[in-house]
Amino acid sequence: MDDNRILDNLEGLYPWIKSISHDSPMPAEIIFNKGSAPIYQEWLENLRIFYAIDQGNQVSLLFDHEIPDGYSINDIHRIAVENLARDVEYGLGRLNFDGGFGLMAGGDYEASSITLNNLWDSIADELQDDLLVGIPTKDLVMFCRYSDSDAISNLKETINEAFDTGENKLTKSIFRYHIQDGIWLVH
Repeated sequence: MDDNRILDNLEGLYPWIKSISHDSPMPAEIIFNKGSAPIYQEWLENLRIFYAIDQGNQVSLLFDHEIPDGYSINDIHRIAVENLARDVEYGLGRLNFDGGFGLMAGGDYEASSITLNNLWDSIADELQDDLLVGIPTKDLVMFCRYSDSDAISNLKETINEAFDTGENKLTKSIFRYHIQDGIWLVH
């Protein structure tokens, strides 16, 4: 593998959300050799933000030994998030219950939207409320207003059903996007 793989492909670097937990089909512990582990940052609950190069026909994770000299994990994160914001167009749709919304982006980067605070600020501003968000699979991000108790009940049911029947499972957890502080919390 080319030592400049990262530098040659910085334009195709994106955040890639993965799950490691009891409610995911992925093992809780994955052992890598020292110097050959994929780089990631902890998020909330069982979700991790990995970094991947998307070359169209394949996506490959970045490993710690591939970080170019002069770059930090924060630099990699910033570049990946900027690329995501630049290249992926997100659309909103309604779910099959009142007050439920879904985020669409073509199937590969829906879950990665959690790294785009400007997107979630905009949605929360539009809905004028904090948001409760479910990410049961990599291609399903669904949410509702924090103050809509009927929608919350339906959201929980929809998340569980999507997780139980979906592929590329992430989590049954529900997260809160706090509009005032622009932060994510576990609900």
